[in-house]
Amino acid sequence: MRDTCHDWSRPLPYVKEYQSTPAPTDAQYYTLMLFKRNMNRPDGSTPTRQLRRVFPTSRMGRYGDGVAGMACGGGRELNVMTSHLESFISKEDTGSAERGRQMKDSFKV
Repeated sequence: MRDTCHDWSRPLPYVKEYQSTPAPTDAQYYTLMLFKRNMNRPDGSTPTRQLRRVFPTSRMGRYGDGVAGMACGGGRELNVMTSHLESFISKEDTGSAERGRQMKDSFKV
């Protein structure tokens, strides 16, 4: 997503039902997670929380963005993340090892 898309979508009526993880301040494009504002537990005991896991060894500024603690009924919670993992750089440096580290790090949430 680019800032122009994020800014464009905010005034749409159905978007008001959603909350999003914040856009990073230092990126030309980025991922974010939209989630319904009513996903908190009905009793308000555990609010839905936003997560951002910065991948410390990324050379491309990659991170995982997500939402934890969404109430989905029956006392169960759902945690969801998304990311744009490290990209292919060249034949000599495919970025594969870094993508593997990022995947492992993503499952620590």
